[in-house]
Amino acid sequence: MEEVFIAHGGCPHWGKMPTRDASYLREQYPHFGGFLAQRKAVDPDGILLYGHLREMLGL
Repeated sequence: MEEVFIAHGGCPHWGKMPTRDASYLREQYPHFGGFLAQRKAVDPDGILLYGHLREMLGL
């Protein structure tokens, strides 16, 4: 399903486990860098990160 949604301009559903990586997300979200900075500001030790999220965000 993800391929169909992506082909029509859809974006990842954050409640699921999308297969896209940080390079794709950077292209799709102009403020991705700001998001990563804010994420780090509120969770500097990465306590809220888990394996898949860490991989997807390129951390």
